[in-house]
Amino acid sequence: MNNNKQENSIFKHIDFVVADILILQLAFFIATKLYSKGALSVVNYGTAAFRREQLVLLAAVLLSLEIENPYKNILKRNKWQEMAKMFQHTLMLAMINIVVLFVIHDIGITFRIVTGNMWIIYFIAELSFHLIWKKIIRNYVTGHKAANRQIVICTTRAEAEKTVFGLLSKDFLDYDIRAIFLSDYDKESDCSREISGYEVLGNIEDMFDFATHNWTDEVVLNLPNQVNTVK
Repeated sequence: MNNNKQENSIFKHIDFVVADILILQLAFFIATKLYSKGALSVVNYGTAAFRREQLVLLAAVLLSLEIENPYKNILKRNKWQEMAKMFQHTLMLAMINIVVLFVIHDIGITFRIVTGNMWIIYFIAELSFHLIWKKIIRNYVTGHKAANRQIVICTTRAEAEKTVFGLLSKDFLDYDIRAIFLSDYDKESDCSREISGYEVLGNIEDMFDFATHNWTDEVVLNLPNQVNTVK
């Protein structure tokens, strides 16, 4: 059952999978071009060592999909969560790559230098693509939500992340989250705060003001132990 869910998640985000494979190959190509002269010419484009590493990188990506699923909930992650997840994924790919190169005896100083730079290039390029592509997808989805229900969330600071994540349990919803309000809102720490890309606009009084000036179909309340907060 879990394997089926993982496969569905991978196929659902096949655009990210294909893009990451291409970005990794491009990062390797750029790294070899940066160190393709003199004693390091062994990793030049078109050599046997270059072709072997291309296959190893492809195998590493496919193997990493079996070990973990880096694309699970990818559209729900904020930029810091995305950075942490992609760093973890890049580290796993690098470890697989090192083990395979060690086994096939391609782990000399040449490949250590080239692959070291490759993983830096890959991490930066992969993270940049993910953030840009997710923003494009979210804008597209938001643009097609005009007829959806407009909802406002009112919760606490402790429950905010869990509440939003619960509402975003599916990638495409029939409602649009307009804003988030916190009963224990703190002007200093919560000012300009975002949760999964949605703004935190204030406390409960601010919510009432917002609702009177903006179209709102529903208000989702999650105020544990605060039954007397909203009257």
